[in-house]
Amino acid sequence: MDANHNASRIGTDLRYGHASLPRPSTVVRLVATLCAIVVLRFVTKLIKQRRKFVSLQKKGFPMPPHSFLLGHIGLVAKLTKGWPRDFHGHYIAAELRDRYPALPPVFYLDLWPTGPPLVVMTAAGGAAEIALREPQLPKYEGVLGFLQPLIGRHGLVTMEGAEWKYWRAIFNPGFNAAHLQTLVPGVVENTLVLCEILGERAGEGGLFSLFETMSRLTMDMSCLATLGSRLNAQRQGCELVSAFRSQASWIPSPNETNPFKIFNPVRHLVYRYNRRRMDRYVSTELDAHFALHAQGQNGTRAKRSKAVVDLALETYLAEQRGSSGSAAPPAPQQATNGTAAKAPMVMDARFKQFAVSQMKLFLFAGYDTTASAAVYAIHLLSLYPATLQKAREEHDAVLGANLTRAETAALISQQPHLLNRLAYTSAAIKEALRLYPPVSSTRNSAPGYKLVSQAQEFETQGFMLWGVHQAIHRAEEHWPSPNRFIPDRWLVSPGHELYPRDKEAWRPFEKGPRNCIGQELALLEVKVILAMVLRDFDFADAYTEFHAEHGGGGGGPTEVRGDRAYQVLLGSSKPNNGYPCKVSRRVPSKA
Repeated sequence: MDANHNASRIGTDLRYGHASLPRPSTVVRLVATLCAIVVLRFVTKLIKQRRKFVSLQKKGFPMPPHSFLLGHIGLVAKLTKGWPRDFHGHYIAAELRDRYPALPPVFYLDLWPTGPPLVVMTAAGGAAEIALREPQLPKYEGVLGFLQPLIGRHGLVTMEGAEWKYWRAIFNPGFNAAHLQTLVPGVVENTLVLCEILGERAGEGGLFSLFETMSRLTMDMSCLATLGSRLNAQRQGCELVSAFRSQASWIPSPNETNPFKIFNPVRHLVYRYNRRRMDRYVSTELDAHFALHAQGQNGTRAKRSKAVVDLALETYLAEQRGSSGSAAPPAPQQATNGTAAKAPMVMDARFKQFAVSQMKLFLFAGYDTTASAAVYAIHLLSLYPATLQKAREEHDAVLGANLTRAETAALISQQPHLLNRLAYTSAAIKEALRLYPPVSSTRNSAPGYKLVSQAQEFETQGFMLWGVHQAIHRAEEHWPSPNRFIPDRWLVSPGHELYPRDKEAWRPFEKGPRNCIGQELALLEVKVILAMVLRDFDFADAYTEFHAEHGGGGGGPTEVRGDRAYQVLLGSSKPNNGYPCKVSRRVPSKA
């Protein structure tokens, strides 16, 4: 009966030209309105961005062929069609200059909305201008968004002005050359463990990730150098390493197109969990070191440490007593009352918050980029047998031939100055960093600032200034045979055909006052690794076997610009797929 009644009602309604169908709800109308607003704002901004580039193009500013609809996105997609999806974005700049030889070293690039509008610098001049300019141009805000999940908001990389100067002064003593020499025994100690692990891998004969193996070593090194603690990450699980790795893996790649990965709400919960794990470990270590220093201030003999954290605490406590003589301004968060005759027994909460972030920055940068540099140095030396032989001959000449592994370790620990005589090894490391730089430089503009290149003033307001080190390091205007691994280019005299046309074009750690504070430690660690590892082991990349086992990434491309060991961006630049390789014993082990 009810059914017949409803049918009759609908029929009656239809007779009068309408049916009693449900009306759209208020929520649906609201959602539709919001969507329309979002679309309108997107289209408005798109038109604004594209018109900006069209205007620049009409004024004669250099850029690749531009589309009003797609900007340069379509062009970049076309040029990189034959590349793997995980390629590092810094390869795009060199590819554009190769495909369009008329492009000058500085040009505009329109990748909105996948990225900010760019002023791209592919030669040393423009990059040097923004790195050396005073007052310093601010770091691009995207750096904070990228690093914040790893280190928090308070890192040297993201600080500006007086705040940056203060914290740089706090940590400078831990990275001076004299102090670094005292860290060599710890570096050697950890490298001995690596040698044992490589010996085991050689006996097994299978594939393994050299980057994974190396990064566990460099985390042990970084933790010992920075916090004075022994993680033993190479031999056992470590919560700190696990948290860093998990955090880096959840940071979306710049090439990511999957919206479920980009907007995954779970990511921020994972960020918070991992950050709590990292902070707990670093904070506990910082408290322990501070307690020892506070004991020393009260007349109790404190155990001395050679870790970076201890030198930083000494600088901090001396400043609190007013006896440091440092010209660095006090931290903005610290109020001085002029009454403290002794160092405070309780660490300033804001100082601790900032210090924890700095320590995480040193740990992350130290283990990740140093591991990558070591892997690429081994990779390139293995590809060029003649250079590998020259490095080994240098090791024999400086450190002595026919030494056991233990004897080599003892010699380097006792006489770290011998490392300064490994000129060819240093050249090989510099050349590896040239071909595979760990970072690029990104800056914001400043009011009224215009970048000058080849007598042309580039408008910079609203653009990210991108000094692309990978492109600068392979620019023909700077480097003879730019794509070849030639360590000798760093040893020849001016006038030689291999001599770099501009040594300032080597910028793996950037130049100027804001260069990487830990670069000398990284170079020292890689030098020790090569000096100890190359004597006993031979390496060969196993990408062919890896792709055969894993389907070559789904059967797609496996090389970028002819390089199977291309870089990807996972937290930082590193070799793709962890650099699968095989290791074999060069000679019967003498250990």
